[in-house]
Amino acid sequence: MKKIAIGSLAQESNSFSPMKTGKGDFHVLRDPGEIIGKFHEAAQVFQDSGFEVVSTISAYALPGGSVVKEDFVSLAEELVDRIPPDVSGVWLMLHGAMYVEGIQSGEEYVLRRIREKLGENIPVAVCMDMHANHTQAFIDRVTVVRGYHTAPHEEWDYENCERITAKALIRAIGGEKMKTVMKRTAVRLFGENFMTDFYPAKQTVERSEEIEQIPGVIAATVFVGMAWVDCPYNTVSVVITVDETCEDVQEPLCRLADCITSKQNEFTIPAKNMLLNEAVDYCEAFSKRAFYISDSGDNVTAGAAGDNAYCLHFLLQSGKKGYLIAGILDRPFVERCFADKHTARLYCAIGAAEDSNSTKVETEFEVLARFSSDVGEVKNVKLAFAKAGENYLLVTDKRCSFTFEEQIVKYAGPLSAYTGVFVKLGYLFPDLVKNAAGYVIALTPGNACLDKKQIVYKNAT
Repeated sequence: MKKIAIGSLAQESNSFSPMKTGKGDFHVLRDPGEIIGKFHEAAQVFQDSGFEVVSTISAYALPGGSVVKEDFVSLAEELVDRIPPDVSGVWLMLHGAMYVEGIQSGEEYVLRRIREKLGENIPVAVCMDMHANHTQAFIDRVTVVRGYHTAPHEEWDYENCERITAKALIRAIGGEKMKTVMKRTAVRLFGENFMTDFYPAKQTVERSEEIEQIPGVIAATVFVGMAWVDCPYNTVSVVITVDETCEDVQEPLCRLADCITSKQNEFTIPAKNMLLNEAVDYCEAFSKRAFYISDSGDNVTAGAAGDNAYCLHFLLQSGKKGYLIAGILDRPFVERCFADKHTARLYCAIGAAEDSNSTKVETEFEVLARFSSDVGEVKNVKLAFAKAGENYLLVTDKRCSFTFEEQIVKYAGPLSAYTGVFVKLGYLFPDLVKNAAGYVIALTPGNACLDKKQIVYKNAT
């Protein structure tokens, strides 16, 4: 029986964050059943076509700072070592914006090592995030590339991307000749500039899907890129995979790239966005709850530290009441809360626990509750629910993002009790949107700042 190897090594890097991503930050699966279950759509396509699915590893870390070289190489080499030399093809899920100290593109490194082991003729298909930064060397080494078409990402989109790349890989194994080409634009965008429910991102994705209907075109993706990586290849790119029946790949490639370039000034943040004081005033005009305010500069899902008390400082200084901040990373604060569970009040500092450039607040806190639990994919998180002045906050000992309403309610109670809820995000994730009375993106400072004028690039062109 012919074999197909599957695996994943994924993280979205933010090179402006001081918090490096190490081996301990990766959640690594090695059990074949768990890996096949994680990528069940691709695995099912292979199994239905009579292939034996051989798992390697699945390693995922939350968005964060650049990856430590030695830790990355260790995981990458383990993935490659687990690929049998007699495989007929390789299927991978890679993010696309993994930035490794001393290496730069982690994805390029993985593909180079696979080619060194298997040669140039074994087809490799890669399913990727929309926010990928591509090097030409990476594109030259893959057979099939397809990225997600939704932002915020939807579950059906993950599954669809898996199926498309898996089916294409089987065709390539069967002897069909394929090639993947890229055209990079000079347009640099944040993810918040390209929300696919809004113009012009929606129309751009629709155009890529129209191109996928052209005979001979297998996959077409607009990769927005990750602008918080200081590298020469962090601008929007268009990637198309075609088979040998496609007569002219350059025409649709240039058409899609020209669509980006011609509308570059129209890719503004479609959601309501404003300075923090304006965002709070906007929130208080709503009589319904829950209302979310994104602390976008400290957006954990864009790799920011998550330890900035900037919003708490504003609330206390301006005399605002009834807000919840979910949450702030501060391990020392949480450890103090857990050290003496009988302590109800603490006078101490919070914020800037990891990033010295973050805002720190020193005041009295009332500790209301303590929890030990998982927050999404982050395991064994300790949380303290506390009150500062007339506002509330969830403080964690690990970086994590609150992207589901039930995660917040579990620790802070019904959201209708609060004037507004701050989250360390940019755009809201679908589960928060569905029950929100409204939301606004606050243009706050931090590692994921949405003000291009405040970002100093040293290596980007």
